[in-house]
Amino acid sequence: MAASISSSIIACLKSFNEFIEQIRQLQDVNVDGLVAGAWEDELGRLRMWAANIGAHQTAQSSLDFRLRDASHVREQIVNLLQSLLQRLQDARDVMADDEESDEQEDMIDEEDPKSEIQELQESVATIINCLFQMSMLVRKPAQRDLHLGSKQAEVAAFEPFDYNHVRDKFPKADDALVRRLGNAITRRRKYLKYRERHAIKLKRGIDNVDLRAPNFQNVHESEIMKEGTISVLSDTIATDFQPRNIDFDDNASDTGISQTSYAPTLLSGGNVTIPSPPKSSASGMPFECPYCFYLITINGTRSWNKHVFQDLQPYICTALTCATPDKLYPTRHEWLHHSKTVHPTASTDESTPEQSEKVAACPLCKEDIAAGKQYDRHLARHLQELALFVLPGNEEDSDVREDQDAESTSSAASMDLATSHDRSKSPDGLPASLVEQEAADESPNLKEDFEEDEEQEDIFCAQMRERERVLGLEHPDTLTSMDDLASHYWREARYTQASELQLQVMKMREKVLGSRHPDTLTSMDSLAQSYTSTGQWEKAMELLQRVVEVRERVLGPEHPERLTSMAKLASCYQSIGGYTQASQLQLQVMKMREKVLGSRHPDTLTSMDSLAQSYTSMEQYEKAMELLQRVVEIRTTLLGSEHPDTLASMVDLAWICRTQQKWAEAEDLYERARYGFEKTVGPDDIHTISVIRALGHMYSDQGRLKEAEERFLRALAGYERKLGPDRDITLNLVEDLGDCYRQQGRFKEAEKVYRRALTGYEKTLGPDHNITIRNVCRIGNVYRQQGRLEDAEVMYRRALAGYEKTLGPDHITTINVIQSLGSVYVAQHRLAEAEVMFLRALKGYEKTYGPDHKITVGAVQHLGMLYRKQGRLEDAEVMYRRALAGYEKTLGPNHKTTLHLSQDLAELWSFGQTGGGRGDGSTPGARKGEEIGA
Repeated sequence: MAASISSSIIACLKSFNEFIEQIRQLQDVNVDGLVAGAWEDELGRLRMWAANIGAHQTAQSSLDFRLRDASHVREQIVNLLQSLLQRLQDARDVMADDEESDEQEDMIDEEDPKSEIQELQESVATIINCLFQMSMLVRKPAQRDLHLGSKQAEVAAFEPFDYNHVRDKFPKADDALVRRLGNAITRRRKYLKYRERHAIKLKRGIDNVDLRAPNFQNVHESEIMKEGTISVLSDTIATDFQPRNIDFDDNASDTGISQTSYAPTLLSGGNVTIPSPPKSSASGMPFECPYCFYLITINGTRSWNKHVFQDLQPYICTALTCATPDKLYPTRHEWLHHSKTVHPTASTDESTPEQSEKVAACPLCKEDIAAGKQYDRHLARHLQELALFVLPGNEEDSDVREDQDAESTSSAASMDLATSHDRSKSPDGLPASLVEQEAADESPNLKEDFEEDEEQEDIFCAQMRERERVLGLEHPDTLTSMDDLASHYWREARYTQASELQLQVMKMREKVLGSRHPDTLTSMDSLAQSYTSTGQWEKAMELLQRVVEVRERVLGPEHPERLTSMAKLASCYQSIGGYTQASQLQLQVMKMREKVLGSRHPDTLTSMDSLAQSYTSMEQYEKAMELLQRVVEIRTTLLGSEHPDTLASMVDLAWICRTQQKWAEAEDLYERARYGFEKTVGPDDIHTISVIRALGHMYSDQGRLKEAEERFLRALAGYERKLGPDRDITLNLVEDLGDCYRQQGRFKEAEKVYRRALTGYEKTLGPDHNITIRNVCRIGNVYRQQGRLEDAEVMYRRALAGYEKTLGPDHITTINVIQSLGSVYVAQHRLAEAEVMFLRALKGYEKTYGPDHKITVGAVQHLGMLYRKQGRLEDAEVMYRRALAGYEKTLGPNHKTTLHLSQDLAELWSFGQTGGGRGDGSTPGARKGEEIGA
């Protein structure tokens, strides 16, 4: 019978305790990897995970029961626990061997077992991190009215108290509305009490597990629960796992830029604040929310505030005639949408100049407020203050100010530009992570969050001004507020404003703290990221180079923060095409991380990913394939074959196999990735759809066009359903479908889908954008293949004018259009105009590729074919001989292209003397299906 989660966790706890006891019995406890305290910390984290998720429970309270409809998740947790148990057993074996070797010190290297123990400790920490991530996956609540499930919580005594609070705060408000708002506060109390009781129920018994029990497969619920507790806490229900709720980062920050201020957020100038997060959150590790008791991770005040408001659902309709008066809304957008559609009154989202002069009375304080956004914001803040009333005070708030300086270096330095292996630029377009997928899914509705972002900006600005007034411009807290505001600008893609603020902060920190202070280096990191966002690569690289050098002197060459900065610098080189410099840096980072962190550490694997990306760009496919095979193997062992990171690495490896025409291996990897994503995140997830699209590309490369078409159509339906018909990624897939139709000779269908892509890009990007012009070219190609030469000329001329304006006359894309336009002129017998185009294209190819590149040589051959067609045989011979020498050099003398051209050259003068063609009706230099300049 397969092991259960409860039996596995109990076995792990028993093994952990025995190993720690074994360490305590050793004398050399201060050797790296053998510190009992470090292992006890990991045991504490494991116990915290088990208690929060109820992993030790049995029967219907068990995690096994809750995951009964998600066997793949249950199996993954069991596999992680079994791996943990194996690591602990390995550690005990190593320690046993070490004790036996004490009598034979001369025969065995003393350092080997110690280093092995240290590596095992790191592996244990990684596995426990994975368990925390799985916990957040399982415990993520469904999107529903969370407060409806908390009816039995005992908070009835608070009802009159909550009513009086609202009445005292808003004495002029209608009594029915006051009762509604008071009742909402009470329901929030019920929900938070319910979550607390439920957490206690899940934790119940974790401290009473008999670790000495001989048979862990038969640990019953009655053995691990205190007698008498069931009747007290039986009114809570464990949340069943719901596959659609998968999210490996509950509150991931929108950016890696420093978000260091954990000071309470003051709302509307009142005395109600959002309590600070627990200090344990500052490390970026998962922690238990003190309100909802879910395990979450945050990065700064923004993500914490969002989580708190999601728990409280602070918004409620204030219209007295509302048919759903008790419904709570977690976001301001949902609340405003209800108000504007069901009760279209004074609150207006898009206020005209005439409306902006109107005022409306606030239903709570009765003040006259300007209609529109100001009214919405005013009322929203009242509702937020009322919701926050239920939260208890945070004892840690009084210590926040003292700790801010220490916290200010923690977040930005951990951001690694190179670690987010940019799959958005890969040929398959696979997003880098589930967090990125979430951003892609939600981005069509970014405008919905505008009001919240505007309010957040007001808070940051007010806090910055107040600190500057009270503390002075150069005070660390003022600089922290400026940094927070800059982070907000960065999230809003207002990179210029962000960089201006960050530059001020960096200069002042450099002046006050010195160039080597961690806060100064963090500012340099943040400013460098803003520079990369605006394409100012040289400035970014100059800053990052300084950071790397200072951190090497201060922290040492192998310190993780220095390696992170090196990875960012390598990413900058990648972005400007400096793949050699990037790969050299990435190779150093990978080797040092492998030495310091071990080959299985996530950061080491990320470095392998990034280095493989550089090798791919340099067409060093064997090196890239070797690295990615290691990544896939290690991630499969550590995370399982169906973990999103493992599947993403499979897709990267599949693309390398595809470039090497290893079709069977590529197809197998793509299908495994597709199956894995379908099983873990569903068939409609953006990851699954992107893999299906990648399969279409591979089939197209093989000439399996019908299969490619089927995959493209399936992926297109998914993108339209998930992202909408006008998103860039959707339109890009429309282009892929058009290419597939054109290769099949289905020109009308190709023209139709190209037209759709062109219309979409004109709408979203504008008529002069390079991507828009690309589709103009594609339509021109279809017209030329149909023989609609005048229409093709119109398209090519439009494309040429557009590219000359945006890319310049010497850009290779512009040169390609010139060559195509020359081909149209040849087909129209406008040979003099064609010669002008071909000569201009040849000059551009020579400048870009050099005289001996096969593309340049092909342009020489086409010019020779044109001269032959004009009867200028001497000029044609010169071009043919030059092209022949080029082909012999680049392709070899026996290549079919070389042999064909050699035959054309031999027949050139006989063609001129007879004035005719070959016996088969063709002409020299024009093979079957070949056009001059095509």
